[in-house]
Amino acid sequence: MSVARGSRDGGPACSDDCFVPDQGISGLMRLTCEPQRLSGPLLLGLTCVLMLFACSGALYEAESKDQASQIDWDLSAHLDQLRVHSCPLAQAYIAPDPLPLNLSKLATDSYDKKRFQSQGLAFVAIWHVQARDRQFGGLSGLAVQPSGDLLAISDAGAFIGMGISPQTGTPDGRGTLTPMRDNDGKPLSGKYRSDSEGLTIDQGLALVSFERKHRIEAFDLTQCGAAARAVLVSPLPSRLEGERLAENRGAEALFMKQGRLHLGFEQKVRGETLIARLSEPESLDIIDRYQLPLPYMLTGADHDARTGLSAYLYRWYVPGLGNRLILQLISPQRSRLLKLEAPWPVDNFEGVAIGRSPAGAVRIWLISDDNFNRQSQRTLLLALDLMD
Repeated sequence: MSVARGSRDGGPACSDDCFVPDQGISGLMRLTCEPQRLSGPLLLGLTCVLMLFACSGALYEAESKDQASQIDWDLSAHLDQLRVHSCPLAQAYIAPDPLPLNLSKLATDSYDKKRFQSQGLAFVAIWHVQARDRQFGGLSGLAVQPSGDLLAISDAGAFIGMGISPQTGTPDGRGTLTPMRDNDGKPLSGKYRSDSEGLTIDQGLALVSFERKHRIEAFDLTQCGAAARAVLVSPLPSRLEGERLAENRGAEALFMKQGRLHLGFEQKVRGETLIARLSEPESLDIIDRYQLPLPYMLTGADHDARTGLSAYLYRWYVPGLGNRLILQLISPQRSRLLKLEAPWPVDNFEGVAIGRSPAGAVRIWLISDDNFNRQSQRTLLLALDLMD
């Protein structure tokens, strides 16, 4: 099943926020359009032609896969343009602001760890991460950088770096803070524009998915650091298979797999969690569907190219009882399903990333979103290793 551009009756299909890249790689300007119905081919004038192409950002569910683009969006093909727009030649590198982190390793000796062992996992540790800066918090997306350090994003539009010791493979208290900038170089402001959720790093670019104003943007942190500007990779649909996408139930997960950009939606469609692949131009192909217990919703995902391991993180909040988690691990060899709930120290985990331990084992990192509510929630960082 695919999501493609256009309208079923041949006329332009535009949502209230129909837009195309105004400062991204296409160079097209932003337009707002009203839905139109053509009564006949002779009435198709220049205005309608322009509206049809300008509104290519409005997406809908195709009736068959043949109607959708069959060319997957390839980051390598757009890499140079994304880099030059995110980091113009005249722009000097600006280092991120230092952010000292306070780490408290939680005591877990009294907890039963058999649930990890039964799934071929070894519990490493869980830390409570804090910082004095009020901009720290609300962490959702998580990725492992080439250096082995972690990079997270907050739903207030900021990159948060976390240093990982190469000797111990554990957080060492080093941190950085980088506010996200729009294409004009100004910090993102307002929840509508800055609600970043999904993160993946590939070929030096940080790719970020956003809710509310549903879209994917790229940041060249490698070349420009804190000066990197957002470049629109693709707007995302306002509907999934005919159902309107809630503003706070968008693309929570973003990851690269087999060289292609994949995303997962928090909102379920007919009880299913949908995993999509970005296609060209600005369309989605639904490639996987997962059926977990209805209350659990997808909050993060990652894929490891070396092992073929995919990780999916689901959360269910129960008033009065707290959060419950499911970590789904799928590899060519086996599938695993780890459930975590109280009395384990479980919070609002939203980010998952796959890396390596100093010994070379596959390490899985989970991070929680405290919703900037330090009185009742915590930023927790959890580490697990695959034993086989």
